[in-house]
Amino acid sequence: DQHEHSDIASSTGFEYTAAPSGPGPAEIEMLEEIEVLRQRLKDADAERDVLVSIVQDEVAEKQRVIDDLMQQRKQTEEKLRNAKENIEALTRQREEAVRVAAKAKATAKAAAAKAAEAVAAADA
Repeated sequence: DQHEHSDIASSTGFEYTAAPSGPGPAEIEMLEEIEVLRQRLKDADAERDVLVSIVQDEVAEKQRVIDDLMQQRKQTEEKLRNAKENIEALTRQREEAVRVAAKAKATAKAAAAKAAEAVAAADA
């Protein structure tokens, strides 16, 4: 029966030997390679986590910059709106001052004409 098993093993190209008491050199080498690969995978995961963290920090900083710029834009637009309102108010005040000055000039001219008439009447 054992001879028959040996014939089958040799016909398939395998040699049947008793299992050694521990892992052989090839198995040890494979286990070491597996451990190296696991460590490399852990290192790659840690590197990825660091890179993701860096990118998240950069995104957060850029968002803060965007928020600051949006706030500055809002404040600048408010200042611009106020400046336009001030310009409009000053323009209205200037126009009113020109009207008042023109009216005062006309009143002064009329008063001067009356005074000249009064002087001429007094001289006559």
